[in-house]
Amino acid sequence: MLKKFGHTTDVAMNGTEVVEAAKSKRYDVILMDIQMPEMDGTEATRLIRTFEATQGRHTPVVAMTAYAMVGDREKFIAADMDDYISKPISRERLREVLRGITPNPASRESEGLPESLVDMALLEEQIEGDTELLRTLVSVFEEDQERLLHDLDAALSSGDAEGAETAAHTLKGALGVLGAQPVCELASQMEVAARENRLDDCQAAHARLRDSVLSLNKELERLLDTL
Repeated sequence: MLKKFGHTTDVAMNGTEVVEAAKSKRYDVILMDIQMPEMDGTEATRLIRTFEATQGRHTPVVAMTAYAMVGDREKFIAADMDDYISKPISRERLREVLRGITPNPASRESEGLPESLVDMALLEEQIEGDTELLRTLVSVFEEDQERLLHDLDAALSSGDAEGAETAAHTLKGALGVLGAQPVCELASQMEVAARENRLDDCQAAHARLRDSVLSLNKELERLLDTL
């Protein structure tokens, strides 16, 4: 159902895998089965919330249960989940839940980012209707981004302002080619801060930039799916 709605999905086989996935990757929403092997959904949500408290973020978690009863929603909300859906899952109910929390405009707004991270006018200007060129640009970015982010991480960890400036500048160029102006602006701000040796400011913006790149990846995937 999710794939037919146009979403990209990851599957975890138990509660432990859910927690590890949530720590290693930023998701728009987690559909949390309540009854899972190794660790149930309530405990997995608690551990995710503990981790997120150190990162300053909140991933919407939707409880899934086959035993819907009166008062369940309140119980799950009290367990720090955002909503719940009962099995067997109704397509309309799933759509309704996702409309309420995915994508998360409030989260983007609080980060100072627009709902869309790609300026389609700029991107169209770059590719001039050549969809294969777009696929190539996205593929190259996907291959290079982890190295670029790693170079930035390494420079910041070692206090290398010049290296951080170079890494942010290179990342800015890669983002600009894709018309990702809001994320490009974040990289530009980091570049300037590094040039002025304001590494504390770079560190403060670092997690936001990385999360924005992950969000951009999802938006580019959805864009390619529409071609």
